[in-house]
Amino acid sequence: MFIGNGKNDKGSASVYFMIVLVPIVAFMSVLADFARIGAADRESELAVKAGLRSVMSAFDAKLHKYGLFGLTLTPEQRYELYRKTLRANGTESEGSASLRYVDTSLKGGSELLQPVVTLGYPDVFRRQALEEMKYRAPLEYVLEVTDKLKKTGMSSQMASGRSYGEDADKLEKLIDKREEALDIAWAKFRRLHDKLNGDHAAYRSRLQELNSLAGRIGLNTMDGVRRSLAAIDDQIVSLQAAAAAGADIAAAMQALLAQKNALEKMLELLLQYTALIAATQLDVKASVMAVTDAQTAMNEALNEAKQANSELRAEWNRVSESASSGAPVTGQFGAVRVMPDEYFTELQADVGTIAALFGAFAREVADTLSYNDRQTEALQARNDAYSEKANAAFASRETAERQRQQRNETVRAKKRQLWSEIGSVLDQAKQAIGGCKLGIDGETDRESYNKLSGYATKYAAGEQSPEAGEAIVELNDPKRIGLSALSLGGMISDALTGMRDAVFVNEYALTHFNYRTFGMEKLGNGQAKPVTTLSEPAGHPLSGQEAEYVTYGFSSCLSNVGAAYGEIFAIRMGVRTLERLGDPQNEVLQLGSPLLVLLAAAAQGAADALQDMNKLTGGDEVALSSKLAPSVTLTYKDYLRLLLLIHGSSERKLNRLQALIELNTGIDLTNAATELRAQAKTSVRLLFLPGGMKLLGRAGMSPCRVEGGRCQLKRSAEWRY
Repeated sequence: MFIGNGKNDKGSASVYFMIVLVPIVAFMSVLADFARIGAADRESELAVKAGLRSVMSAFDAKLHKYGLFGLTLTPEQRYELYRKTLRANGTESEGSASLRYVDTSLKGGSELLQPVVTLGYPDVFRRQALEEMKYRAPLEYVLEVTDKLKKTGMSSQMASGRSYGEDADKLEKLIDKREEALDIAWAKFRRLHDKLNGDHAAYRSRLQELNSLAGRIGLNTMDGVRRSLAAIDDQIVSLQAAAAAGADIAAAMQALLAQKNALEKMLELLLQYTALIAATQLDVKASVMAVTDAQTAMNEALNEAKQANSELRAEWNRVSESASSGAPVTGQFGAVRVMPDEYFTELQADVGTIAALFGAFAREVADTLSYNDRQTEALQARNDAYSEKANAAFASRETAERQRQQRNETVRAKKRQLWSEIGSVLDQAKQAIGGCKLGIDGETDRESYNKLSGYATKYAAGEQSPEAGEAIVELNDPKRIGLSALSLGGMISDALTGMRDAVFVNEYALTHFNYRTFGMEKLGNGQAKPVTTLSEPAGHPLSGQEAEYVTYGFSSCLSNVGAAYGEIFAIRMGVRTLERLGDPQNEVLQLGSPLLVLLAAAAQGAADALQDMNKLTGGDEVALSSKLAPSVTLTYKDYLRLLLLIHGSSERKLNRLQALIELNTGIDLTNAATELRAQAKTSVRLLFLPGGMKLLGRAGMSPCRVEGGRCQLKRSAEWRY
């Protein structure tokens, strides 16, 4: 091919060759540096991660005994280990004279190692505790608690016991409400009856007196007598004038004075008669108001009693349906007395009739001005009518009311007796709590609790102190302990319905910490049960009470151990009460008081539970139920599992666990890092066209920043346990 204009074209091939070769060489040079930068970047990343892993491997051995991983090295120790690992993993300080294909160099002072989170965070602590227990806790929990309670049917029995307690309490309150209202109504009726009898006698006498006065007065009237007196006075004046003229008036004057005296006496009788009629009318009017008020009050009381009885009937029907469907122990409600509505309406009708009869008598009295024999006889008949009705109504109900009140008094007396018996057992239980140190050891415990209070508040991050615990059942109320015990059993039954994170945290507490009977449990052959946990709970400052503290968070040994004792006692009392409810005392059952039946069973159950507690606190196993599951046994630790399950928020338990670990190890968990963020800056020498790489970096096409012919790189990583 011919090129040019005919002049000399020597060297043209070389020029064209260079034009083609230079871009290729430049591209290859940049590509080589890109490859070296990529390799250096990868090498830096691996070195940072290796350094981070190396630092994280230095977890605290004391915390590891609790199944926790936390880094407690000082910042200087962490940095030194980190730098050492970086250098050992392919990075050298800048300025090294060695020549390597990838000469990654660590920039002095660029190392950054920063904790992200620590074991002081409850969520972080929970995650590690769950990881520690996720294999062990389910198996332990199922074998020791769930299977024993569910497969023996005790879980459903405990739920049934709570239902019985709630139903008995509800029925008893309705019975008490009805009986109190009936007592009020009957007391008012008795007073009304007594009043009417008194009024009847008084009015009978009053009517007889008025009739007697009417007979003596005859047809005389007030005006007629006064006119007659005026006429006699005139005649006396005339006689006195005649006497002045010398006439003899002695006989006539004597006759006139006798007539005047008789008329004055008649006037007195008329005044007495009129006043007595007015007084009688006022008395009857007041009596009408009293009878009306008594009727109103009785109707209110009877309506309240009737309403309570209707509610009792509805509740009894509901409970009876449950009993007919096979629900345990509820069949004992059959003796509950539900009264017919006629019991209330008949008395209301009788009182209404009495009031009406008395009203008729009162109206007749108000309209009567002459108490002659015929009128008086009619009034006496009306006076007798309301009295006879009141006496008949009282007589017809007096026996039933006396029996009802005697039965109620028997129930109240029996309740007082059973409350006293239960109270006596509770006093013995409180005296038997024990389990806490005294003297110098007790003072040491108090110092430890003071520290725990501060630690727990710290881990609660300034929120409400986690020590504000509360026991569900306390041994100071013999009237409610039976219901509380059954209710606690129902709560346990509810808590057994599923597996939750709380179970794992609870098992963590029972695995790594001590409790009242720690070290006292025995194997089937009678030998002491070996302790396999690395945290060595027997040597902790607070011995025999840590799990109880986790459960309640009180600030003393006696409060925590006492609360656990009281609630385990209540659980045992609930089980024993259920056993007794299955075979109630007939004489108690026939009194028709559901709460009395429960109290009778609870009194016996409390005595049995006290014996069970003596065994449990001694490290022995106790049969779950001597009647329902005699071959299945539970220990004090098993009952603590149940209490931990139903008590308190998981967050508060975590705070208490964190506080105990700090007390036992002296390690502040807020300084025990579980996640670190690491960073390092490295550089690699650019062998070709550093200026071109700088241009590419400015254009965003290169990962590095070029300084002094070296590509500056920054790598970071995070790692957690």
